[in-house]
Amino acid sequence: MAKLDRIEKRANRKAAEKLERQQKLNLRQRERGLEEDRRKILSENRRTVRDTYDNATALYKRRKNFRRHLMYAMLGLFLCCLGVLTLSFLLFQVKQVNIIGNTVYDEQELRETIGLQGGENMLLVDMDGIADRLCVAYPYIESVEVRRKWPDTISFTVTEAENAYAVPIEGKEGNYALLSAGEKVLSCTDTLPSGELCTVSGVLIVDPEPGYTARYSESTDTSLLHNLILSLKNNGLEELDTIDLSDPVDISVTYEGRLLIRIGTAASLDYKLQFAKKLIDEEIDPKQGGTVDVRNASLRKASFQPSAAPSAENADPPSGEEPEVSTGPMTDEGDYSLDAERPYRGF
Repeated sequence: MAKLDRIEKRANRKAAEKLERQQKLNLRQRERGLEEDRRKILSENRRTVRDTYDNATALYKRRKNFRRHLMYAMLGLFLCCLGVLTLSFLLFQVKQVNIIGNTVYDEQELRETIGLQGGENMLLVDMDGIADRLCVAYPYIESVEVRRKWPDTISFTVTEAENAYAVPIEGKEGNYALLSAGEKVLSCTDTLPSGELCTVSGVLIVDPEPGYTARYSESTDTSLLHNLILSLKNNGLEELDTIDLSDPVDISVTYEGRLLIRIGTAASLDYKLQFAKKLIDEEIDPKQGGTVDVRNASLRKASFQPSAAPSAENADPPSGEEPEVSTGPMTDEGDYSLDAERPYRGF
């Protein structure tokens, strides 16, 4: 009997232990299911849970730390900029002003107009404003290039203007405005100065102000004038004595004081002047004067009429040849004389 009782008790104890283990396993499974449900619910609310810790709080702390670090970084950047600006005011101050290329005006006057007394910050100097002020106050200064030379020098390189054109003034007969090559008014005069100066006719200037760009009358074809000046320069015809724009269909210029270049209309202007330049360089004696007619250059025709009489030894033409005669009238419509003296056909 005692042995049976022991066996029964042992069986009952194992059954109780097994039941207890099963209950614990069921409890853990239930807790795991509840945990998964809780995680799912929190995930749907854009929150995550790891173990028993809510990461929403950590996320808030991270954002707070980020904002604080960003504020510190911006504050540090501001302090650095403030330090650099302070150093620039202390270190980069104007101590020397150089003026290069001036031969017309008194240097002390230019320095007074520039207005830099020393101690100004190099970065805050209005260089364009100073250059414009110099060009207006002193007409014979064509342009000014301003450069900073660190750490304390500013250099002004002056390009001086020269009298290039004399243009009549509207309403003042006999008075002329003297212009630079850039059409800046340099001065006004009632007597044309001697020297390399081109007189322009057929153009009038209104109220010329020295130091400012020329303003032309309403009757002046300014586009024609500008295009002609630019084309003459581009083709190397700059040693001019006169420009005649009185008749827009019979434009002419005098070159080197010896050659009258008849251009005609502004049609094919650049080609006509290129034609004339080639004829002058290759076909005409450098000491010979006369008329170069390129009005029909668009037809690949041009002519040259010498103005000087032939010498005695060359007065009679060789036997069997007809004497040369001057050309008849030429027009842009293509009326070309076959008797043109030394006709030149294009290139």
